Amino acid sequence: MAHVIGEACLGEVYAACVDVCPVECIHPGQYKSEAMMIIDPEVCIDCGVCLPECPIGAIVGSVDENPEWAKVNAELTRLRAARPADGHISVLGSAVAAMAWLSEHAGPGTQQERPLGPHGTSQRGTGPVKCR
Repeated sequence: MAHVIGEACLGEVYAACVDVCPVECIHPGQYKSEAMMIIDPEVCIDCGVCLPECPIGAIVGSVDENPEWAKVNAELTRLRAARPADGHISVLGSAVAAMAWLSEHAGPGTQQERPLGPHGTSQRGTGPVKCR
């Protein structure tokens, strides 16, 4: 069973748990307009290394210990995974994902229509400014 991050983490983002997780199942989330960390229940391997790392004791060892917050973690994980498909790119998302989204959703007059220079930048307006 997956570990669960509970209400004590609401408004707190220490993230020490992220550094020790061997499978990278802990991610930032937001619940009721407050930041918190969440555990992806599909990725968590129940190793327990995150438990002693949380300075506020917000992580419990199983879904059974906090079923209400287990549902919150699962739902926030689902929403996090759905963001790129919705057109919302996470702050932590990659530049590749951002460029893929832009290439699909770019409208007329955007950077995509301009010829690109050797470094992938627009050729217009990138030269040095000449002062007279």
